[in-house]
Amino acid sequence: MQYFLVNKKLERKRAIPYSIHVKIVRHVFLMLIFSLNILIVQASNQSITLKFQKAKLNRVLEEISNQTKFQFFYNDQINQVTGPITIELSGATITQVLDKILPKNKLEYQITESQITINLRTTNRSNSNVQSQEYIEGSIKDINGVPLVGASIKDKR
Repeated sequence: MQYFLVNKKLERKRAIPYSIHVKIVRHVFLMLIFSLNILIVQASNQSITLKFQKAKLNRVLEEISNQTKFQFFYNDQINQVTGPITIELSGATITQVLDKILPKNKLEYQITESQITINLRTTNRSNSNVQSQEYIEGSIKDINGVPLVGASIKDKR
């Protein structure tokens, strides 16, 4: 260690200034984030090869999980919805495989980083609400009779 006399005080001088330490840590952190993003992109672009005859969906998903870094989360009821799966694919992406093996009108999936969640598709409730909506016209006024801008009405039926 080197010590120097600064303003009549004996102080230790750093070998590397503090600002350089901050820059080094910042660059290492950015390189780490960049490399993690590359791994995520590579995981989603992995090629998948499948060959199954009348297999259950959970067996197919298990094989996809073995070939990729994805983990699947689902309820065991999805096997009843899909029935036996016969598929032969080579060099397909994860989205291509899922679009082929999952019935679009019954199941839906969501990919989040390295996790895939498969759910039963719910009925579209917004269509049934649109049919039962009524059109109400009028104006809302305050105590003085001045129309309130941006006011809305909610039906509590």
